[in-house]
Amino acid sequence: MKITPEVIRVAFRAFGKNDQEISNAQIYDVLEAKTDADQAKIRTRIAEMVRHGEINKILSGRYRYNYDYKIRGTVIAAGYVKIWRFIRQTKGEWTIKECSLMTGKDHSHVGKYVNWLEAEGYIKIVGKKEQAKCFMATQKAKMSPETPMPTYKDTDPFEQERAAGAKIVRLLLCDNLYSPLTAQKIVECCEVLKNRFNKINKEQEKEQENA
Repeated sequence: MKITPEVIRVAFRAFGKNDQEISNAQIYDVLEAKTDADQAKIRTRIAEMVRHGEINKILSGRYRYNYDYKIRGTVIAAGYVKIWRFIRQTKGEWTIKECSLMTGKDHSHVGKYVNWLEAEGYIKIVGKKEQAKCFMATQKAKMSPETPMPTYKDTDPFEQERAAGAKIVRLLLCDNLYSPLTAQKIVECCEVLKNRFNKINKEQEKEQENA
């Protein structure tokens, strides 16, 4: 598994439901981080998230996720400022790759912000260059000197299922498996998974019948 900042965020949001504490060990385990290098990468990312206020440190190596976290004012937001400056100062059309090269920001980071700006009407697609979309600023962008800042939203369509899976893992590792209450909780989480993926299977079967 490739360990990225977004994957680490997804893991924290899944394990942190209902104010649950999350440990470094849990994150290492779920992301299969077995090497010192991968674990160091995760600790570095966790330290950044603590500094930004996305997670709260409880004890050494133990945290709670802050679901009220907003991206404004973080290092990521500083990257948006640089990208926005490029967009407003560029007279002609440009691609995501060109924006990434000129700002020094990661291609995927630029891409996500550009997609959000297009959806909000700050930029528009004006053509293609070697199969890459070309963009230009709209009048709305020209009238907006302050950098537009997206907030982190619950856009993961499988967040409920990830949380159920994470809860099953916690129960299997930490709770008394002979307890009827534990058994009930596990069954309830399994029902969440079963209902979602049964629905997907039925939708795919219907699509195949209509094809």
